[in-house]
Amino acid sequence: MAVPYTFGSATSSIPLSQLDSNFATTITLGNTAIQLGNTVTTLNNMTLANVSVTQATFTSNVVVSVTDNTNAALRITQLGTGNALLVEDSSNPDSTPFVIDASGNVGIGTTTATQKLDLSSNGTLIIQSTRYSTDTSEPAITLRKARGTVASPSIVSSGDTVTSLNFQGYDGADFLNVARIISQVDGTPGTGDMPGRLVFSTTADGASSSTERMRIDSSGRVLVGLTSPNTSGANFQVSQGVTFPATQSASSDANTLDDYEEGSWTPAVAFGGGTTGITYSTQTGQYVKIGRFVYATFNILLTSKGSSSGSVTVTGLPFSISSTVTYGICIANTFNLNSTIQTVLQMGSGGTTMDIKGGGTDSNIGSTDFTNSTQVRATVAYTSA
Repeated sequence: MAVPYTFGSATSSIPLSQLDSNFATTITLGNTAIQLGNTVTTLNNMTLANVSVTQATFTSNVVVSVTDNTNAALRITQLGTGNALLVEDSSNPDSTPFVIDASGNVGIGTTTATQKLDLSSNGTLIIQSTRYSTDTSEPAITLRKARGTVASPSIVSSGDTVTSLNFQGYDGADFLNVARIISQVDGTPGTGDMPGRLVFSTTADGASSSTERMRIDSSGRVLVGLTSPNTSGANFQVSQGVTFPATQSASSDANTLDDYEEGSWTPAVAFGGGTTGITYSTQTGQYVKIGRFVYATFNILLTSKGSSSGSVTVTGLPFSISSTVTYGICIANTFNLNSTIQTVLQMGSGGTTMDIKGGGTDSNIGSTDFTNSTQVRATVAYTSA
């Protein structure tokens, strides 16, 4: 029966020839430096206690099992400039290893980590975090900042950047930001009080750095193109206006603004629907449309009323009149008529024309009431279709 070998008091090198490479009993190497030479051998069932290994290659599984509430189970000290830990697969050298360098930087897919965590890949690179739990809690990523040191942190100040997410692309020579999101302290912090804002930036065509486009401040205001709110106190503020689609996307919600438009239109007159020979020296119109409500002004000055005859209408309204809400507000002035009569404009229904009434009645005035220099100026407000 083999007897265990114990070298607890060895003070010098033990020749490898004194060791049986096939014995199956425990070898205990005590609290001393033991040299096993530079020859490959098989040593089974070894217990190592406080042993310093200069270089070793393991061709089988290595299990570190320690019960110690004070010290680390495995400690690696790199006294040089090389990596402290390199883990690779069967390829040697591996192009996608796991590395911890002498500065504590962790590299996955790279042997030259430039940051505390550096991930690289020649193909798909996805960072995934999954939580399995029967509750409403979620996986989380927490990014924190303090002034001072790890041992003695101190309070941050207003304007400090707490987090920066940089999205970069390679320009052929270097990686440059295409967009950036940062979080900053937005006011004076204190115990239980940490006001913050988010700032969103993009890089313009032809530029190499990002420019702020939008921010959400500590009051919940959304500022687009602005770095500080105006005095209106509105929760949504922009520097260059808001564009609505060319075709209104109508909403049934009474509190939703679904359209806003400003523009010009060309007013005209017709007699009995005809416009033969009518000419103008002035023919201008402007409008503002908010939702379905239209506010329009116009000015018409004739140089010839032409040869058409019949009732007078003003045509060319910028939007069709509602067929269900046919009334509107009209303030009109007419000049250089053949007779002194009071005129008013009356909306049509479902079209883009208005009738000119006169004489305090519901009757239209006609071509005979106009002259070659008649002028009509009006402001109208109505509901569009």
